[in-house]
Order: sequence, then structure tokens, then C-alpha cells
Amino acid sequence: WEGLKIIPIILLANVLAGLYYNFSVWYKLIDKTQWGAYISVGGAIITIALNVWWIPIIGYMGSAWATLICYTTMTVACYFIGKQYYPVPYPIFSMIGYLVLAVVIYLFSEFIRGENLAVILGVNTLLLLVYLGIIYFLERKKIKNILN
Repeated sequence: WEGLKIIPIILLANVLAGLYYNFSVWYKLIDKTQWGAYISVGGAIITIALNVWWIPIIGYMGSAWATLICYTTMTVACYFIGKQYYPVPYPIFSMIGYLVLAVVIYLFSEFIRGENLAVILGVNTLLLLVYLGIIYFLERKKIKNILN
């Protein structure tokens, strides 16, 4: 139970890892796979340095934050370098907006946390439905096109 507090950090890091994998297609398509090595080595250096620095101070929380910072850096680097070599029109502002909205809703759910499990689950379910409703409202035309 003690380690549950790292789960949101690691989950966000994994979302960014997924974005990185999607953004990394450019260097494979244009046969510049050395960029993948450069970005990965940079991520490894960040991870190792932050782990060496933070684990003695804040324990495994330091490793969780190091993972998040590593994947954030790799994702941002891959996106901006990829824009120069093989531009893909990603809806980056929408993507960032949905990530920020998810983090804000999560922080709100943590802020209003109570003692009653049924209330907590009910509120969190309602917040998830609000998040999905906002996405549906903003993306309804695209969703309808996909479903047709």
C-alpha cells in the first residue's frame, strides 16, 4: 500500500512513452535510426543521473519522478527533431490539453478524497464520465466520422 503513491506518476510516464513511440516513426521512415539511439541514450543518462541523485534522498519516489522526466524529455525531443526531418501534423495542442485536463481531474479527485470507499468510487466514476464527455463534445465530429 505504501507504494501506491507512485502509480499516477508511472502511469503518466507510460502515456508519454506511448507518445514517444508514436512520434519516433519519423526516424524509421527516413532511415535515420541513429536519432533513436541518441534520444534513447539521452533518456538513459537522465534516468541514471536522477536516480543516483534522488533515490538516496526520496527513495523510490525519486525513481518514479526520474522516469517521468526521462520520458517527457524523450517525447519532446523526438517531436521537435522529427518536425525538422519528417513533419507530421499531430494535433499537439489537443493532445497536451487532454493530458492537462486528465491531470487536473486527477488532482481534483485527490483533493476531495474522503473516507467512504463508495463515495470515492462514485466521485471518481463521475469525474471519468465528465472527462469522457468533454472529449466527446470536443471530438464529436471526428468520432461520428469514424463510427460511420
